[in-house]
Amino acid sequence: MTPLRSVSSSYARVVKGLHTYLEGRLPVSQHTVPLRALAGTGVLPGSMDASANASVIVLDGMALLRKMYPADLEWIVGGQFQEVWLNVSAFVSAFATQGLQLVVFMDGGVDDAKLSEWRERRLNDYKKVERVVGALGRGEAPAKAAWMPPPNISKTVGSAFAEQGCEVHYTAGEADREIASYCVHRGCAAVLGKDSDYFVLPVPCYLNLDTLYLHANPPSVVAYRRAAVDAALGLPTALLPLLGSLIGNDFVPTAALSRWHSSLMPERHAHGSPLIEAVATHLGAAAAAVGWRGPRPMTPVLWCALDFGRRLTTPVRATVCISLEQYAVGASFDELPQTLLSAGLGASVAMARRFRRAQLDSMIYSAATRGAIWRGPSLDDPAAMPTILASRPLRQEVYAACCPVHPPHLPLMLPPRAEEKEATAHAAKDEEDEGDAAAAATREAEAGAAAHPFLHPSLQRQQTLPSDRGGADAASFGSTPQHSTALHSSATASFGSTPSAAASEGAAEEGLPFGVVQEHVVYHGQPSLAHPEAVRVPSQLHACETMWSMAPPARCSCFLSAYARAARHDTLAARLEPAALLSLGPIALTVLAVRYMRRHGLAPRVVASALLCQGLVMAWLAATRQRLPAPLRQRPTACAPPSLAVVHAAQLFLRVAVDINVLNSACGAPLPWHGAWEWFDGVLFEGMLRQISASGAPADFGDWRGLLRGDATLYSIFEALRPLALALEPVAPATSVTPTPGTAPVGHAKRCSGDGSGGDAPPSGEQPSPAHGPTDALRALRIASRLWHEAGCSTRSSDSLSPACNTGTSSVTANATAQFQV
Repeated sequence: MTPLRSVSSSYARVVKGLHTYLEGRLPVSQHTVPLRALAGTGVLPGSMDASANASVIVLDGMALLRKMYPADLEWIVGGQFQEVWLNVSAFVSAFATQGLQLVVFMDGGVDDAKLSEWRERRLNDYKKVERVVGALGRGEAPAKAAWMPPPNISKTVGSAFAEQGCEVHYTAGEADREIASYCVHRGCAAVLGKDSDYFVLPVPCYLNLDTLYLHANPPSVVAYRRAAVDAALGLPTALLPLLGSLIGNDFVPTAALSRWHSSLMPERHAHGSPLIEAVATHLGAAAAAVGWRGPRPMTPVLWCALDFGRRLTTPVRATVCISLEQYAVGASFDELPQTLLSAGLGASVAMARRFRRAQLDSMIYSAATRGAIWRGPSLDDPAAMPTILASRPLRQEVYAACCPVHPPHLPLMLPPRAEEKEATAHAAKDEEDEGDAAAAATREAEAGAAAHPFLHPSLQRQQTLPSDRGGADAASFGSTPQHSTALHSSATASFGSTPSAAASEGAAEEGLPFGVVQEHVVYHGQPSLAHPEAVRVPSQLHACETMWSMAPPARCSCFLSAYARAARHDTLAARLEPAALLSLGPIALTVLAVRYMRRHGLAPRVVASALLCQGLVMAWLAATRQRLPAPLRQRPTACAPPSLAVVHAAQLFLRVAVDINVLNSACGAPLPWHGAWEWFDGVLFEGMLRQISASGAPADFGDWRGLLRGDATLYSIFEALRPLALALEPVAPATSVTPTPGTAPVGHAKRCSGDGSGGDAPPSGEQPSPAHGPTDALRALRIASRLWHEAGCSTRSSDSLSPACNTGTSSVTANATAQFQV
């Protein structure tokens, strides 16, 4: 396997120049070992005997992202996630054949100290997005230099490792310290990654991912043993954290150390290898002079010996001490370290445990404990609604489930009454007169958050979205500027960009307690790219911990209630049968994602049908362990670049699907969804739309059986689910969704969802049929579930299915005979 040139952890302390320096001091020829030689080498601290984890390699999963999603995969129209599954499977198998097991750690959030770095990186990503979107808008292929992995790829990779039977851990911030702690205290053989911190942290052996050759004979890697690293630097392991901090890392900027560095290297430019050697020599001499014996890397006497001339200011010394704390691995590896529990003010022990065991999406834990989430940009059509805003109602339902009604780390947010506004104004004036600018700024910020425009749709008056009117939009897949601009404007209103005063006052009259989650997001047209957006938390339907104690069908019902509220009070969705959805597995996710897009007026009928069609194919391939046929895995070389409308539709579907999956996780994962390889492939989706467009009449396209390669079972399932997914049924009176206090009851607005948008009038050619009523949609769902089960694809055992789903044989369709080709 060709190694990567530079693959590093997303957020690392990164000692400046240390990796390059030690690579030069420890030649590859002397430190390359066969992988099999690592098996059985792990020992527990203070022991000479092999541990139970002696053949375990601890993997920095974030360093592996580009290896699992290489640049030759499709990245513009969503992504190719089945290829990720295959790459992960091959990777795990290669280690298993050498007698090695993998334990994977993934970053689950952003450290407070790295927020500015995260924002800078995402803004750089956004510049790439603008270049790609600009090229596509001109009908040109984007430059290779603009390549970027699909959004949320780390979650897909982590899920794929879990699917292969690997132990997967998520961390609240950076993973490298916990990787080192696990490796040391569990007696593992080595750490595999690409990060200079693994030279500093006390791991017994660091494997450089760049030098990993799995296809060599035998497979090999460069292994840096602890003794060799200590000898190369001339320092004991316990002093290496101090060395890294005094050289300069992401916690201690080199600019703050410049005067001290200059004193070590007078009349020379302090950087690179000479600086590392000078600091290491000075540190070793100072430690010897004061008789340092450890284990603490820093003592007051050692400080005096290191900086007798006081060239390091008190704040810089304090920063160095903070940096040293980041390198501490503790006396043992705890699944629930005290630092995690003390920082997680809004999380229960059950939530923390599920998060650490990869049973809870990391976004949920971040929202509950830090009142914030982080999402990067995607390839959105500038004329359409940003995809991150389109899926926000789903995330708000997640916040409602996981965040306390009044989070302890956030002030209570209530829309101010008239007398409160007047009192606030007087107080602010007094503060300004007294010169207390900080207090005035704080009050202004809280008032701004309370009145922030990004509200949950259930806290506003019901809005009407435009419908997808017939052939023009269908033919161009929603790409006409007039339609896109109108959609952007109207949909933004629906998602709460301009809340009415009446709605806010109504909420205040009801006494609604508001929490706020800060969304660190980047998208086109954002009011401020430099600041997070405050998003209110709607009233809670069910708490996470309450749902986790329920049986799967009850958890599924809770999930459907939350989904229904996010999907514009979708009364039919709230009535769907959990048993049928459980049986359908990933197909259920595709149906719900497409339905959500339709109900919010975000997808024309043809695009929605194509998304359902490709999702059905990918679910079937995953269930029958088949690989997408080779001709369907590559874009034809003579093809023009995809249109912005197609790219936007793919990105929107993935955003919505991801957030539906997060909501499912918050509800205790009642629906068995594993990863995006089960419901999406960008090349397949684009190919289907290309065939539809080539038919000459996209709006009237009807050869869905042909797109499904003539498979009768898949076509029957597609036809059964299509009316439900496309929201073609007339709206029934609301009965099962609890509306948010102070809002219109479910079904209050006059709607006909023949177009899936909630518009008052159905679009041309899409009159709802009596055959597509709610009762018929529920019956069709049961039929699709039965067909899926009879094809041998059901994800539930036969004895747990309802009578409506548990019929027929368990034979697999005739085409499902080949295995995934790993």
